[in-house]
Amino acid sequence: MKYTVLLLYPDYMAETFGQETYMTTVTADNVTQAKRLAQEEVAAENKAENPADFFVLCVLAGEHDDIKDQK
Repeated sequence: MKYTVLLLYPDYMAETFGQETYMTTVTADNVTQAKRLAQEEVAAENKAENPADFFVLCVLAGEHDDIKDQK
């Protein structure tokens, strides 16, 4: 199943903590696996040592678009 996961960048990586997020869609068997896969993805992209530093804000069933930068 596809899940869309929204994560918060850790304070040590964010220019404006609490406002920088990362959204991705992963294929997983359950919500727990989706959270882990999303954290591992963003950590790898940012060369971060600890995927758990990226706080999970929400997990949605299905594939959803990130429209925060659209006008």
